[in-house]
Parts: sequence; C-alpha cells; structure tokens
Amino acid sequence: MRILNLFLSLLIMSIVADVAVAQGFNLNKNSKDKVEIVSDEGVEWRQKEQIVTTLGRSSAKRGNVTILADKLMAAYQSTEGTPYDIQKINGEGNVVITSDKEQAYGDNVEYSLKDALMILVGSPAKIKMPEELILARDKIEYYGNDKKAIAYGNATIIKNKSKITADNMTVFFKNNPKSSAFELDYLLADGNVVIKTPSETMRGSHGRYDASNSTSTLTGNVKVLQNGNELEGEKAIINLKTGVSRLLANASGDKKGGKVKGVFTPSSDNGNKDASN
Repeated sequence: MRILNLFLSLLIMSIVADVAVAQGFNLNKNSKDKVEIVSDEGVEWRQKEQIVTTLGRSSAKRGNVTILADKLMAAYQSTEGTPYDIQKINGEGNVVITSDKEQAYGDNVEYSLKDALMILVGSPAKIKMPEELILARDKIEYYGNDKKAIAYGNATIIKNKSKITADNMTVFFKNNPKSSAFELDYLLADGNVVIKTPSETMRGSHGRYDASNSTSTLTGNVKVLQNGNELEGEKAIINLKTGVSRLLANASGDKKGGKVKGVFTPSSDNGNKDASN
C-alpha cells in the first residue's frame, strides 16, 4: 500500500502554467490543476518506458473532467528531480468521461494532453450535451483547444424529437457569454445528410445546424418527404423548433435558375369519395 501511495503521489504532480483551461472535455496540460489517477486494485509502474498502468476500474481527473475506464494507461515524461509531465492517457473498456454538464461514452479512448485531442471509439461513441446527443459509429475526435468534435461514420445528432444524420459531422462548441456554460454552437454535416422531424424527412448532400435559432440548412439534391408527398429542390431551411420549412430552387437562395418540383399523392379517403361520386 505504501508503494501504491507513492506511485499515485508522484503521478498527480504536474507542471503549472498560466493558461486557464476551457470547459468541456479539455484535459489540456496548460492547466493549473493536477492530474489525479485512482485505481480500485493498484497500478503497474514501468519506469524505463515512463508508463503507469492501472489495475481494475480506474479514474483520471483534472479539474472538472474525469475519465473512467476498466483500465487506464498514462504515459509521462520526467527527468531526475522534475515533476511527472503526463503526455497521454488511454482508457479501455466501459469508458465514461464527465465534465460539468456533459458526458461521453465509448469502448476505448485515447487522450493526448499535449494536443488536447481525445479520440473516442465506441459502438457507438457518444457525447451527451444538456440539449443534444451526438453519436458516431466509428469514432469521435474531440479537439479541446479548438472547441470542436468530428464524428465519423453514421454521425447523428438528436435534439428533442428531431434527428440529423450524415456520413461525417463536424460539431463546434462555444462558451455562453452570459453563463459561461459549454454548449453547442453549430455543426456541418457532409454526405447522405438526413433530417427527420415528427412531420417530415429531408435529404441532401450537405447540411448545417445552428443551435442558437434551432435552424438547419440542407443543400444539394434536396428532397422533402411529408405525408406521402415529395418535393425536390436545391436548398431547404428548416426550423426544428417551430417545424416550419422552406424549399428553394437553388442553393444561393435567389430566384434565378433552378426549379422546385413537387409530387403530391392524394389520400385514400379522397380517392374513395371520388369513386363513390
């Protein structure tokens, strides 16, 4: 137990810097907070490789961010007489990452403290915000310094009863100027973009969602399906809060060039009434 306590005491030492860390999942080394690693069963310390591996369910914490996993590996740099400077933390098995109001879930995680880069792999990988849920089949790369995340493979964002999916999605975050809360700013979606609301389904090649006004924009071979009716154009603007949508003939939004095409299917009730008459 004494040796274990020594390992942990050495491990939580870190370099102090003057740059404050942003909210979100940022474990950036430019933080005044120490890194604290706790293990249910113990640690394995390989001094030559400068690696510490935990045994059993473990956690790594810096400031308001905590990584939980079945197993953690921390790689560090240190010379004689200097504090341990942790460069990377990897987590394997049932990964949970928590911040003030955000959570992330996956099977494995790689976190570079030097670059503030987190690579989360899961089935799917998830980031849960106060109002949105972000999922990816392959992985989510989170860039703490840039306040953005890239979701790869069937990327999905769910808000209330609406959902946006795409091949890949880049999500940008911001700190609320009034409350300093970490929140979604906007996202860019590419490839096979689909927006589903309770009343309609829209498809396009590219999309953008702005959280401030709950508005989504679709461009490129846009199709809108609603109650068996189909509309086609080059640009659609949808307010996910009000459910109001507009379909435009071209991506620039002006009245020059392009057409909006609609195919409307009569309901079966109207057909029966017409037949009886």
